[in-house]
Amino acid sequence: MTEIRATGKVTTIDMSRERIRYTVEGTVGKYGYVHFTHQLEPTHGKRDQGSMQGYGRTYLEDGRSVEGDLQGVWRRTGSVYKVYSLDDGSNGDINFVDIDVDLVSKEVSLSLTHLA
Repeated sequence: MTEIRATGKVTTIDMSRERIRYTVEGTVGKYGYVHFTHQLEPTHGKRDQGSMQGYGRTYLEDGRSVEGDLQGVWRRTGSVYKVYSLDDGSNGDINFVDIDVDLVSKEVSLSLTHLA
């Protein structure tokens, strides 16, 4: 299994009582420049954990692009959202991604593990 560590920045945040939606951008190893959006919704009547749906697109150096559907779960501690995502890439890659998103500093760190 291949692991990639990367950082990024939150570029947009849209918040309501029902959900939080944010977009992140940054460079992620072999995937080049990446934009991804997560939509976080609380579950079980809690405001500090729930489910995540998302979408991402990468831009490779050779001009190609990879896109993917993202699904997972999250938990909040303070302003930091810990997100666990399973990503289904259009190039056939399946990845597990462990992501920390701080909505105050807008800093993002992630660890991507290639599963298949």
